[in-house]
Amino acid sequence: MADLNADLTSVEYLHGVEQGFWGMPERVGDLVYITLNAPDDSTFVGQFDCSFYWEQPIRCLFVDPETRKVDLSCWPQGNAHFEQWIKFKTTPPNLPFICWDQDRGGMDIGGHKDWLSLKKWQSEKNQIVAYLNFLRRLLHIEANGYLRRKSSTTPSA
Repeated sequence: MADLNADLTSVEYLHGVEQGFWGMPERVGDLVYITLNAPDDSTFVGQFDCSFYWEQPIRCLFVDPETRKVDLSCWPQGNAHFEQWIKFKTTPPNLPFICWDQDRGGMDIGGHKDWLSLKKWQSEKNQIVAYLNFLRRLLHIEANGYLRRKSSTTPSA
C-alpha cells in the first residue's frame, strides 16, 4: 500500500519540482493542491482528492488559485483532441472531470465504470507522480492539443 506523504516527498516528485513542471504540494486533509506549469508560462492549480489513496483513483479538478474553488475559467483550454481528456465544456454544469483511466471522475461522471476493475492507477509505484506526469504530457506535448497562450511580449522597434 502506498503512502501519500512519502509519495509527495519522493525523489520522483521533487525531480518534477526541480524541472519546473509542478510545484510543492499544499495538503489539506485528503485534498492536495499542486501548481502545474504549462510551456507558455501559464499555471494551473490542480485539486487532487486523494481520499482512499491507492485503494481508489485520485480525482483532479482545476481550481482558482486564490479561492481554491472549482472555476471553469481556470481549466486549461485545448482543441477537440485535448478535450478528449479535459472535460468541462460539454459536461452538465458543475460536473467537470478528467476522462482518464486513473481519475475517479472519469469513472463516476464519465461513465467508464469498467475502468474501476482494471485498477490502472495502481500500475505505477507513485500514483500522484503518475497523475502529474499525465497532466504534464497533456500540457507540454503539442500533439495533445493544449492551446498555448500567445506571448505578451512586444517586439522592440
